[in-house]
Amino acid sequence: MTARSNFAPFDAIDKFEQERAYKVTTDTMAPAIPKGCSIFVDLMREERPGDFVLAVLPNGAQVLRQLVEESGARYFKAFSRDRAKFPVPTGTEILGVVHQVSVPIGRAGE
Repeated sequence: MTARSNFAPFDAIDKFEQERAYKVTTDTMAPAIPKGCSIFVDLMREERPGDFVLAVLPNGAQVLRQLVEESGARYFKAFSRDRAKFPVPTGTEILGVVHQVSVPIGRAGE
């Protein structure tokens, strides 16, 4: 079974191989990062608890989550109520840290 990517990279935006832009295709992090917006990911910045990160799980699935730490353990937290917080699996690759979110004008104020 092939994992489905929830993020579509913008090929035209690539700032010195340090930054990538992705279009969010799910509401997992809404309302902070709603479906349809663009996220700009710093590929070089080291992640810290509280950061929003784009990661690839060991099964190949890409996730956009907030990285949280509790009692020394790291977890991925979604803002969607139907998604539970879960421990960061061994073998997860953090692609980068979200440093900017661009919401389409039609979505502003929703």
